[in-house]
This record gives sequence, C-alpha cells and structure tokens, in this order.
Amino acid sequence: MPELDAVWSAVIDDVTGILPPEQLHVLRLTRCRALIDDVAVVDVPDVATRDSVESQLKTIFKPALGRALGRTVDIAVRLDPAVSAGPAMGLSRNTAV
Repeated sequence: MPELDAVWSAVIDDVTGILPPEQLHVLRLTRCRALIDDVAVVDVPDVATRDSVESQLKTIFKPALGRALGRTVDIAVRLDPAVSAGPAMGLSRNTAV
C-alpha cells in the first residue's frame, strides 16, 4: 500500500491542469488521512472547505484517487481544524510563504 501522503500528492498533481486556481487551492487544504476498505477519509479544515469538496471537487479528484490507488474508492469527508496547521501540499516544509 503506497503512503497516503504520496498518493494524495499524486492526486493533486493529476488534477492540477483540470481545476481552476481557486479550486486547486481548496483541494490543497485537504489531506487524505486513512483508507478503510474502499473508503478514503479526507480531512478538511473547515465547513466551507468541506462544502466545496463535497459539492464540486469530489467528482474531479475521486477518479484521480482511484487511479493512484489502482482501485475504485468512495470518499468520506471529515472536519479536522488541525489540517490547516499542517504543511500545504506541493510545498516543501522549508519553503517560506
């Protein structure tokens, strides 16, 4: 099983050319924290991000996640305010912002 951080990075890379910058920014606020059976648990930092992921982005990144994992998965979105404290996807931990 590939490490989920690497898989999620691959998903974001996969959809980078598809999503407009605003939606890509929202997706980069998320983290795939667990894979339980065929359900990927995606953590989001707040309600607005959750709503955007569930209403607009899930249909775009779900197929990309399936390709990265080599199987079909469902998505469960979970609120976790600690997600916003972590490093942003696509940025090195040493990158000043």
